[in-house]
Amino acid sequence: MVRNNARKYRGARTLATWMRSKGKIYTWAEYEAAPDAPILNRGIVQLYKSWDMAMQCVRKVDETIEADLAVKAKPAPTPPKAKKKAAPKVAEA
Repeated sequence: MVRNNARKYRGARTLATWMRSKGKIYTWAEYEAAPDAPILNRGIVQLYKSWDMAMQCVRKVDETIEADLAVKAKPAPTPPKAKKKAAPKVAEA
């Protein structure tokens, strides 16, 4: 457990605002590769001991982050409506 809860929650708020600005929730591999990550990788390990613990704290700080940043499936395109053909006119004699 983290000894300093204030640092832990301040870091979680920083991560949450950074992920919201990027528009997605990062995995550990993506976070390590990000050049503009707000907290150094070793800082994450020191504060939270693992990425899962960091994400758990982010969810506590910002409860709606996963729902807001979840990948939304695009609705299936609707097929075009078939045009109705006009009935042929019958010539009267």
